[in-house]
Amino acid sequence: MSDPTVEPPVPPVEPTARPYTPPTPYTPPAPYAPPSPYTPAAQPYAPPAAPPSAPAPSAHPVPAAPAQTGVPPIPPPPAGYDPAAGSRPPAQPAYPSQMYAPLDANPRPRRVWDVVLTVVLLVLGLFGTLAGVIVAAGLSEAIAQQGGAVDPQRIAGDQLVLVISHIALLLVALGVSIPLLVTRRIAFWVPLVCGVVASGFFWATLFGVVLASGASQAF
Repeated sequence: MSDPTVEPPVPPVEPTARPYTPPTPYTPPAPYAPPSPYTPAAQPYAPPAAPPSAPAPSAHPVPAAPAQTGVPPIPPPPAGYDPAAGSRPPAQPAYPSQMYAPLDANPRPRRVWDVVLTVVLLVLGLFGTLAGVIVAAGLSEAIAQQGGAVDPQRIAGDQLVLVISHIALLLVALGVSIPLLVTRRIAFWVPLVCGVVASGFFWATLFGVVLASGASQAF
């Protein structure tokens, strides 16, 4: 006897057959078409309209300011007055373009030996001038002591020549040698030449006076 709780077996169900559908045929894509060139607008560019102009001034005249009583009128400008010249700066005086001479780019070297020798010769010239003046002042007394006969008035001219020549040559030596030393040029020859000339004047005048006085045998 069968068990009522057991179900009977279910027979298998056969699958239903689906109809055949053929595949969709391949369709190639459309060919590439380049974009059309840019065509500017037919209407040209129009600039923006100008802003409205300011209204024209009224044709009515502006009333003049009332005259002030008690205020003197402004005097008119003088003749030839230029109102634009008031704002101009005053004219500058014309100065020379170069006030001083340019310095020497390559100064001469200073010669120490020349400076020392020139100073020594100038000092010797100063003492020689003093000696010449003293000798000229006592020339008549010196000749009289040696037994010579000389008139002081006759040798006054010789004494004046000695004094003037020595002082003038000393001033020439100073006036020429100092600028040469400042400009660094050789200057020792100036007092040397002046000393030689002064010595020539001294001895020539002295020998002339001695020979004229007859005191040469005493010398």
